[in-house]
Amino acid sequence: MRHFKILFFAFLLLPFSKTFALTITDTIQFNNKLERDWHQFTFDMISEGYNPDTDSITMVSFTIDIREIFTEPFEDEEYAEEFREPLLIHDWFLFYRSYFPDIDTSVSTDRIFWSRTNDCLYEVQFMGTTECLFQPDIDGLFFSSWQVGTDNLWLNSVSLSIEVIRSKVNEPSVLFIFITTLLVLFGKHCNLQKYS
Repeated sequence: MRHFKILFFAFLLLPFSKTFALTITDTIQFNNKLERDWHQFTFDMISEGYNPDTDSITMVSFTIDIREIFTEPFEDEEYAEEFREPLLIHDWFLFYRSYFPDIDTSVSTDRIFWSRTNDCLYEVQFMGTTECLFQPDIDGLFFSSWQVGTDNLWLNSVSLSIEVIRSKVNEPSVLFIFITTLLVLFGKHCNLQKYS
């Protein structure tokens, strides 16, 4: 009888347990010329709504909205290498260390499937200590570093989106608690009458 009651109350709680998918995006509006230098972009997904206690990332999407300031019509010719716009993107989630010899005006999105891990995905050792530099499932931080080799690129925006599965248990309503209490009291009352 006791096991039946436990199963019965577990069944009653099922409607309050929910799992659903959502997309969380962090966009950096740069709206400026990219200088010939290193640029660092940090995406803080917790500030955008990611919760490491309830969310599991299933996909990461990286979008770049960029354009050439001046378009050289013959830049693809073999002799016109000086007119191209080279870019090196370094991150720990998608490109790692990818060299693009010529960036053209475009809005491009790249995606990667993701499986949650609570392990450190990139760590460094320095003077006998180990420091974790990349653990987005826990801290919600993604980083992208760019080495720009031209003065001819304008970055409108760069954004990172994560698709997550969120597990959430809602608080039971007052009515549900009241009905449950009545059922428990009624059950105890029946048991007392049975043995008296």
